[in-house]
Amino acid sequence: MSTIWIALVAALGFAAGPWQRARIFHHAQPAGQSWRERCSHCEHTLVSKGRRGLTAILPPTGRCPHCHNRLGPRPFTVEIITATVFGLLAWHIGQPPC
Repeated sequence: MSTIWIALVAALGFAAGPWQRARIFHHAQPAGQSWRERCSHCEHTLVSKGRRGLTAILPPTGRCPHCHNRLGPRPFTVEIITATVFGLLAWHIGQPPC
C-alpha cells in the first residue's frame, strides 16, 4: 500500500473542503424551506443560482467573506473531515486503480 497514494487522496479531500462547505451551507435548511443562498447577517450572495450553486465555494475559515460572521462549522472542520474520509477510502481501496 502506497503512503503517497493515501496522502495524495487525502490532500484532494482537503482541497475539496471549501466546495463541500458550500454544499453544507446551501442545503442545511429545515424541511420545507428553500435552500440558502445568502448570508443571514448581511444578505451577501454566497451561493449563486446558476448551475444550482454547484460551482460555489466558501472559505475554509467558515466565515462570510463580506461581513466575517460565522456561516457553519468551525474553521477547517469540514476540510479535515473530508480529507480523513478520502484518506480512509484510499487506504481501504489499496493501490491506485491505474
